[in-house]
This record gives sequence, C-alpha cells and structure tokens, in this order.
Amino acid sequence: MQLTSIDIAFFSAALINFTSAVMLAGFAPATPLRNALFVYAAGLALVAISLLTVAFRAWLGISGQDWLITNTTSVLSAACLLISIHLVFDRTPPYWVIGTVVAILVVLLTIFDGDVDQRPLRNLITVGAMMVSMFWRASIALRYQARDERTPATAMALLLAINGSVMLVAIVWSSFGAKDNPAVGFAAFTGTVISVPVIVTLLMIINRRSQANLRKLADTDSLSGALNRRAFFEHAEERIAGATIAMIDFDHFKQINDRHGHQAGDRVIATSIPALKKHLPPTAILGRYGGEEFVVLLPAGTDADTRIEPMRLAINTTASTALGRPVTASIGHARHQSGENIDATIARADQALYQAKAQGRNRCVADI
Repeated sequence: MQLTSIDIAFFSAALINFTSAVMLAGFAPATPLRNALFVYAAGLALVAISLLTVAFRAWLGISGQDWLITNTTSVLSAACLLISIHLVFDRTPPYWVIGTVVAILVVLLTIFDGDVDQRPLRNLITVGAMMVSMFWRASIALRYQARDERTPATAMALLLAINGSVMLVAIVWSSFGAKDNPAVGFAAFTGTVISVPVIVTLLMIINRRSQANLRKLADTDSLSGALNRRAFFEHAEERIAGATIAMIDFDHFKQINDRHGHQAGDRVIATSIPALKKHLPPTAILGRYGGEEFVVLLPAGTDADTRIEPMRLAINTTASTALGRPVTASIGHARHQSGENIDATIARADQALYQAKAQGRNRCVADI
C-alpha cells in the first residue's frame, strides 16, 4: 500500500515532534526544571504517536471513522503540555481539574468512536482540547513571566495564541464544512510548524530561569535562607540612604552549641530566621553577617520601632520551640545618616547591639 502526500506530511510532522521530544528529554537532566521538560517531551511524543496513527492508519487497521487512539493521544498531549508550562513558570498544576476533564473527554471519544455522523463532535473534542491548552498556556506565560524573560515569554504566548486560533478555525471548518475536509489535518500540521519556535522560546525561558536559580544559590545562605554577606552588601549599598540597619545576635549561642550540639544550633537558626522574615516588609533585605549574627536593612520610610521588637519576639518564640528551652536574641539598630557609608551605619548598629548585650541581653537598643 502506497503512502499519499498527506500521509507523508503527517509522518514528517510526527518525526519533527518525536525529534523535539528526544532532544528535550536529553537536555532535561542539565536543568533544575528537568521535570517540566520531561513532561513537555512526553506531550510531544504523544503528538507524534497521534500523527503516526494518521499517517499509517491503513497499516494499523484504522479504517472508516475509528480514530480513538489518534484522538485520545491528542487529548493527553494537550494535558501534558499544559502541566509542563505550569511547572516551567513555577505554578502548581491543577492536576485534579486536568485529570477529570481528560477522563471525561476520553469517555466521550470512546462513546462516539466509529460513528460517521459523530465525526464533527469528535473533532470538536480533540481539537478543542488542544485549543484550550494553547490559550491557557499563553495566559500563563503572559501572567507569570519574570522581568528578564519577558521577551521569550511574550513570544511564546503570541505563538500559542496564533496556534490556538488555527485550532479554532479548524473546529469551525470541520464542524460546518464537508465531512471529508482536511481541517483537522491542516491544524495538526500547522501546529507542528509553530511548535518549533515555541520550543525555542521555552528553552530560552528555562535557560534564564536556571541562571536565576544559580544566582540565588550563590547569593543565599543555605541554612537560614538569608542572603550571604557578599550578596547583602551588593543589594544594601544601593538602598542605604535613609534606611535603618538592624544587627541581630542570638544570646549565649556558643552555650547552645556546647550543651546541645551544633545540629541544635543549626536547628535554632534554620527555624527562627524564616519566622523573622515574616515580620519584614517586602522591600527589606536580610543577610547573614557571620556565625549567629544577622543584619537587616529596613528601607527608608519604614517605621523601625514598630518592626524591630516583633522581629526579636518572633526569634525568641520560634527558637525556644525548636530547642525545647528558652532562647533569646538581642538587636541593635541605627538609622543611616547623610554622608556616611553603609559600613559606618553598620558599625553604629553593632555598637547598639553591644549595648543591648551589656544591659542584660534579650532586648532592642537604638543608636541615638
């Protein structure tokens, strides 16, 4: 049996999707977003299977209106690609919603399979699922793009919107046109062509997100989640004008390590510093200055007096719970003065911290 030109077109589209799937699966282990890429590769592989069932329908024994394998794999691919984009943009996929919708659509495809009069309805289900997936993915790319990935994310959204529009045309064409019109085939092949630049934008986004994750790892203290000392100064020097610097130190921390072990000391820091962060304004900068000493920059315009005492109480409460015995912290703070550099402001805050220790610890002292 000889392949027709349409069969060759579908086979070529399947080959493109399968090659793209293999490429993404091979690249996936090299990025923190490996799970997202594996799911995306699975979606492309399902598209390839769907297209192959069309190209080789005669050899597979798919005759007449029996398209259940083709339609089911198309719906599953739409679900996989949608889940993948959620993962790429760090959003939790609505698994229950997607799974329930897919199950309902597969049941409907099973019921309507083999009935020549239900072909428009089957096309509506299959192509409609792919169309909704594309518009949904486009909205995610537009809504959750980061600043440094705006160009590729916007390009991805535009390409997906174009592809979704093609699918919409195919739905109308297949529903109201002649029964044997090539609408769905046209949509499938066009979608494959557009998928190539979509994959390019996807890889650009993943590359930029991977770089951002590496920068975050390089700048962050793994135990506390605060910036390390170098990163704190890089961020704080630009915003020191009018800001308040608070130096925070756990009281008798050496005794905690000596009596309870360094793991207990690590547990105190790992639990109390995230609790402290909840009391900081979004624009504040938190860094680990060294050992058990932390530094906070409260930006200009922040009412430091109403912020700093709750910070100390949060540390005391959380650290005491983590250790199973009372733990306290002392805080010294100073407001930046015109003409001084950040080192001078930190030195004054550190002197205030020394005064807090000298006055009995477990208190906040401001440099006047």
